This record gives sequence, C-alpha cells and structure tokens, in this order.
Amino acid sequence: MISKQCLILLSICMVYVVSGPAKQSQADDQSQKVVCFGDSITKRGYPDLLGKLLHVEAINAGVAGNTSREGLRRIEKDVLAHHPDVVVIFFGTNDMRVDAPKKYVELDEYKSNLEKIIDSCESQNAKVVLCTLP
Repeated sequence: MISKQCLILLSICMVYVVSGPAKQSQADDQSQKVVCFGDSITKRGYPDLLGKLLHVEAINAGVAGNTSREGLRRIEKDVLAHHPDVVVIFFGTNDMRVDAPKKYVELDEYKSNLEKIIDSCESQNAKVVLCTLP
C-alpha cells in the first residue's frame, strides 16, 4: 500500500490540479474525472482513497507488474477512452527490474514512453501528474 506521506503529497498535487479551471465542455455540477494509470502501486487502491478525499471520480487503471512499455500499449483503452480531466501516471518500479530481462526498460526508452503517455493525455486536454518511484 502507498504510504501516508505519499498519499498526502499526491492529494496536495491533485487538489491543485483539480481545483483549476474545468474544461469548458464540462457542466458546472459534474465531478472531475481522474484516471490513475500505473502498476501494482496504483492497482492496490490509492485511487479509491484519492476519489473519496477529493470528491472526484477516480478510475483505477493500475495493472500489477506493468512497465511504462506495457502502459503505453494500453493507454487508449484504459485512459484515453475515459476522456479524463486529470491523469496520474505512476510507472517505474517494474521498469528498473534488472533482475527480469523481459521487464527491464532502459532509461532512454522509459523517458520516451513517459513522453508519449504525457503527450497522448495532453492531446485530450487532460492535466498530467507524474509520480516518482516509491
């Protein structure tokens, strides 16, 4: 489970991002939609807590064991199809697994994958919050 300190910091970041101006096409009474996109750290449940704390619709798009490479493959279905206002991106733990050659993602590819994920989200006018490794 994600630590309390990480959750507090993430919440502060999300309050800042979510409290900004909503997209013009969004009704005033409609909750902001946040997609939490990542690996097992995401899957284990911080999106539920985030949704409750910030009163937003938080979608858990975490898949245990995923790397940024695998996330990039599923971004359309798991993130962009939801048309989120905010996307929280939390990849990297599995990317750096040098003990698992099929999982390991070189730093240049990791950076490129994150850039593509960010660009895809921003192309739909979603704000992006990047999380660092635990």
